[in-house]
Amino acid sequence: MAVTLPRGFRMGAVRAGIKPSGKPDLALLASGLPALWAYAATQNRAAAPSVHRGRRLYAEGRPLRAVVVNAGNANCATGERGFRDDERLAELAAFRLGLSPEEVLTASTGVIGVSLPVEKVEKALPQLELGPFADPFAEAILTTDLAVKVAEREVEGARLVGVAKGSGMIHPNMATMLAFLVTDARVPQGVLRERWKGIVDRTFNLNIASAAAILRFFLDNWRQGLFLHFEMIPDRLPDPLRELIARFPPGALQLEVGIQTFNPQVAARISRRQDNARAEENLRFLRQHTGAHIHADLIAGLPGEDLQSFAAGFDRLVALDVQEIQLGILKRLRGAPIARHDQPWGMVYNPHPPYEILQTAAIDFATMQRLRRFARYWDLIVNSGNFPATSALLKTAPSPFFAFLDLADWLYARTGQAHGIARSRLGELLATYLASAAGRDPQQVAAAVRHDLQRRPPTAAHAKRQARHAVIRTNQGDP
Repeated sequence: MAVTLPRGFRMGAVRAGIKPSGKPDLALLASGLPALWAYAATQNRAAAPSVHRGRRLYAEGRPLRAVVVNAGNANCATGERGFRDDERLAELAAFRLGLSPEEVLTASTGVIGVSLPVEKVEKALPQLELGPFADPFAEAILTTDLAVKVAEREVEGARLVGVAKGSGMIHPNMATMLAFLVTDARVPQGVLRERWKGIVDRTFNLNIASAAAILRFFLDNWRQGLFLHFEMIPDRLPDPLRELIARFPPGALQLEVGIQTFNPQVAARISRRQDNARAEENLRFLRQHTGAHIHADLIAGLPGEDLQSFAAGFDRLVALDVQEIQLGILKRLRGAPIARHDQPWGMVYNPHPPYEILQTAAIDFATMQRLRRFARYWDLIVNSGNFPATSALLKTAPSPFFAFLDLADWLYARTGQAHGIARSRLGELLATYLASAAGRDPQQVAAAVRHDLQRRPPTAAHAKRQARHAVIRTNQGDP
């Protein structure tokens, strides 16, 4: 069954005679209106003229109206003529559509070192018919592929269609693969571009061989004091990467794991796919069999997630014994897709930067303020590494989350501040709370606090981690 394009887009293809097989080899994508766009290209130093031109257009930031692709000839390693031919390809497509060449992106794929026969393109383009289906375009851009690559998805009234070509051509960093995605979703240009690189890194560039090569490089060039920080997709940690991570000295690696939520319904609401069981198994392996320092993120204020659900997720991370849990408050960039949940889930944001959530239908304003204070106290007491023995006592409660929330409320009632508390003063407060308000054994509490206050300050490596987390917290994006 043919795949229908989103509203406003048309695609078509024609046989220009570039492929020796005589199959369709010239494809055109057109937008009825100026289209916002995001772009990623190969990092190969021998990039073709179309890549150089695409990077220039992207840097200029103007909208696009069309993409023209020829298959059978990559127009690469063709000297100055290749750049002229690529510009001519854009001009011909622009003339066919009544546009400016600067509104047309070009792409060429196929054999290298052979000049592009633009005269064939010039002859064939007037015969190309545009229609509402993606399949002709997807077929025409193929080279050594064994099948046509088309995908489609509907998300809350918006339609997304993708086409691609490439058979074993994705490594490294896109290589000679081509992929085009079109959607009628309303995504602001700034948001689209900001998110695009991360999306590409987590999909097209998610390559085990590349990740393993990077880890091997650092292992082969290891020196004392080296500290490395990597982001990790929670439910993806194959055996080759596990084996390499386990070889690093304790504390040399920090892995930032963005859980965001353990609630499947909330995750689906923000279009997040995550195998929670696999994520937990990966975290368990890292804690039990490696010396990596785990920094796991949870986001408070997601649409439809109440305090009980968030607490359950937090307690799951505590049970997994990850070294640091970053409790983030949801932030919304202006125009970000999460805005679609504002009305149905009662999402109210601060109108001033950093645009944090103030309340939702599931978490009222007062509770959200308590969570903010919770996050600051958790950093001061647990994430800082200043009170490991005392933190261990707090984590033994039936619900570590609600036990610490009670502590956070008590501390704020006593001090009226959530930061700037001296370490010795904080130790005294913890001892008082645990022995009185929490009813813990006074001798056990005193021993734990005394141990923490008498121990050496956290290591330089830990200080580096905390500095890194300060940057993460400041620039944390929305789900």
